[in-house]
Amino acid sequence: MLRKLTELQLHGYRRDGFCFPISAFSSAEVADRRGQLEAFEAHQGHPLQGTQRIKTSLLLRWVDRLIRDPRVLDPVEDLIGPNILCWGVHFWVKEPGTAEYVSWHQDLEYWGLDSADLVTAWVALSPATIESGCMRMQPVSHTVHLPHKEAYDQANMLSRGQTITEGINEAKAVAIVLHPGEMSLHNVRIAHSSGPNCSGDRRIGIAIRYMPPRRASSWLSGTAPLSCVAKTAMATLFANRFPAGTLTRPVLPFTKKPWRTCCPFSTKTPLDSGRPSSKRPRPEVRRESNTPDCVGEGR
Repeated sequence: MLRKLTELQLHGYRRDGFCFPISAFSSAEVADRRGQLEAFEAHQGHPLQGTQRIKTSLLLRWVDRLIRDPRVLDPVEDLIGPNILCWGVHFWVKEPGTAEYVSWHQDLEYWGLDSADLVTAWVALSPATIESGCMRMQPVSHTVHLPHKEAYDQANMLSRGQTITEGINEAKAVAIVLHPGEMSLHNVRIAHSSGPNCSGDRRIGIAIRYMPPRRASSWLSGTAPLSCVAKTAMATLFANRFPAGTLTRPVLPFTKKPWRTCCPFSTKTPLDSGRPSSKRPRPEVRRESNTPDCVGEGR
């Protein structure tokens, strides 16, 4: 397959740990997606919050489609190969004129993964500028482990205030400025941060975490559902990863088109028990015609 990233972008990612900007979506497409997000927020009476910001592809159908869009997947394939697992989706929204920030940190420090092969595609739905609090990255920091501490701060968007204590050179930090519809790619080990949004518009970004399916999480025995995006046939992906009888749905063969399957686990059934979940399925929730495009329970 022809590469989507240029040689300069590939070299920059491997050398620095990130590359940007990468054009992904038109201004009309971005306006539509932002409109769908804000229509959903208006319908529920508040912005995305709490767990709604995490694995949002299970909540909003348009996000589910976005994480499987070839314009996102093709550049990712250039970095980690054609077999791609979507490990997570995370919305980063900073309201205008707020003090929220993200401290310097490396994601791999607290994600519980056994590999640094994970790449984040950060898609901008609004301008990501220095004024609006765009990401800042420390070049080459993906090659070293930097010491962290937990410094809880109400304004810090990280749950435990994970903060690098030494090794950051602010003078060398690169501002990841993106126009709506552009995205950046960064390695799970890159040191990054972002400042408050001092602009008059929301700063909206979607961080999509991709990794090769051969890698696992040390939390795999937990209960969080996984999403899989594949660009080649991988019918045995989950069959090889999980013992027979542990999936609540049968393993389906993947087509050449991007595909997603969810593997929910019961909190009461051990992974090695060979028994499916005993939880009763939730009834389908009917959606009125004027309700935003969201994924209802039981779907």
